[in-house]
Amino acid sequence: MTEREGWVTTGHLRESVRDAPRRSPGIRTQDAGRCQPRLRETNHRTWTERGTGMESGPAIFAGAAFTLFGAALLLWTAVRTLHREPVAYGVGPRAAVAVTSLFGAVFLVLGVWCFGRL
Repeated sequence: MTEREGWVTTGHLRESVRDAPRRSPGIRTQDAGRCQPRLRETNHRTWTERGTGMESGPAIFAGAAFTLFGAALLLWTAVRTLHREPVAYGVGPRAAVAVTSLFGAVFLVLGVWCFGRL
């Protein structure tokens, strides 16, 4: 390591003695400001918090699938119950109506929640 004219030379790299800890090797003090990349002001929220980007398509699909399935299950349960037909074979009518209504409501709420994430 030799010092010559304000530069420290270490093998193939050289840097200013005065600014060695702050800068990358090989950049003079007067050139250091011009070589630094400019940072853009960005919104620091993630894609998930913003609700845009890559996950909006799958969220729309999932929301539509869950909402349609939940609404169809509730409608099917209501029609079968009003016509006094069994909702599920081999199960008591009250238990079948309760379970299918519960699952229909859960899928409907899940679909609305997926749409709310957009």
